[in-house]
Amino acid sequence: MKNLDLTKILKVGQEVYSPVFGYGIVVSTSNDIIDEKYTYPILVRFSHANREDAISDAGCAVFREIFTKEGKYTYLASADAECVLFPSKENRDWGSFQQK
Repeated sequence: MKNLDLTKILKVGQEVYSPVFGYGIVVSTSNDIIDEKYTYPILVRFSHANREDAISDAGCAVFREIFTKEGKYTYLASADAECVLFPSKENRDWGSFQQK
């Protein structure tokens, strides 16, 4: 999907899927997550029991990851890198996604 801007599609609290991290919940879609010279507008909370860097949250191991507005995992990705955030494991097409 050309000119993908997930900040206009995603809502806080919405479940998303990443083939890298599994299912997660959108925490933020604003432009306030900045790492020196790069902006990561999408913050997603994932839950895994075996992550060393996980934070205990009410007995559940959780961690947060940041993504570009195109759904790319890192700013180091080249221009031809692909989106790694999707509506679900079964649906990897934002063009056909409909809000509930």
